[in-house]
Amino acid sequence: MSDTKSKTFKEWVAHNCPTLEDKINLCFDELVQAASVVDINFAQCRLSQGKLKSRDISVYEEASKGRCRVYFNINKYNGDEFPHFVFQNFRVGYSDKMTGKACPSVVNTTGVLFEKYKEGCDLRRKSFKARINDVAPAPNRMLMVNELRRWFSKLEAYGNKGRQLEYFVNKGIHMDWVVEEPNLDIRLGYSPRYGRWSAIPMRYLHQDTFMGFVRIYKDGKKIQMREFDPSGLCHYLPSDESASDIKNVKTMILQESFVDMFFAHRMTQELGLKGVANVAGLFADNLPVLVETIENELPDITRVLLIYDNDVSQKGLMVSEVCRKICSRLSVACFERSDLSAMVVGYNYEHAKKEFAKLLKHAFSNN
Repeated sequence: MSDTKSKTFKEWVAHNCPTLEDKINLCFDELVQAASVVDINFAQCRLSQGKLKSRDISVYEEASKGRCRVYFNINKYNGDEFPHFVFQNFRVGYSDKMTGKACPSVVNTTGVLFEKYKEGCDLRRKSFKARINDVAPAPNRMLMVNELRRWFSKLEAYGNKGRQLEYFVNKGIHMDWVVEEPNLDIRLGYSPRYGRWSAIPMRYLHQDTFMGFVRIYKDGKKIQMREFDPSGLCHYLPSDESASDIKNVKTMILQESFVDMFFAHRMTQELGLKGVANVAGLFADNLPVLVETIENELPDITRVLLIYDNDVSQKGLMVSEVCRKICSRLSVACFERSDLSAMVVGYNYEHAKKEFAKLLKHAFSNN
């Protein structure tokens, strides 16, 4: 690729891969690997937009013949078109444990190309880097993402047979709240050594595509797959149907903790607020990376609030100061106690909601 170090993502795409064919060629290795997860030989498939016919789908194992599906559709982002591939195998070994449906292997080329853009762009290379995982990231991220997708699909749904995570219970989250939330799909797993854990799916801010998950254990400790780098990823909950599409979001509330974000989400809905996205970075060092994405990729979100952890370490305050320098639209605030869940546990849910409403009103008083 030619030198495009000072270009925005949109300019980079226009320069390096203006056509759909160019985008597919740049993502070819990722597509081959993702298809192989469900026994499909992508290199030998004959592509046409829409659902591919069985005769156009090549497989590795004879048992998969006629049992696979490939969907080749177009997603639009920021005025550009990007190929989106879904690979499925309807053999039993490739199905979701909870639903019985074929577990898809997915490649959203928007995300793949965005990663390639960041690798060679000075605008990104000089950016704040989250130091979450000391291990080098997986050499083929899409292969790892689809392996994580299959693992996630084998986990049981939260609330199945009354099972829930002790950490969430102690923080004041009722099982029914999680089960009844239509936009929330967290799963439960079990480790003989560490006990039950919950899997929190992660995505990019600017696109709704599964990119992996982070495990939260009963003591609140967070662990991820060894080569999985959650930097720049988040968990995202929209206040209403319109906010499911990032293009319609005008207000975004960022917090580190999933629990705090979930409380804020419920309170946002109960306060009747529309067009609001509540976002959890899960790691304090991840928040500046998310704020940078808002600054560079999401200019239409006019109200951005970071609620930082007000604890004795003061790391939340330090991170908030970094974030404030990155994004001019950002407001920062905190509660009198360490975070929103501490307000719920220390007082009660209704009192915490009143304080949350006051905090929003004060933060956005000038907007």
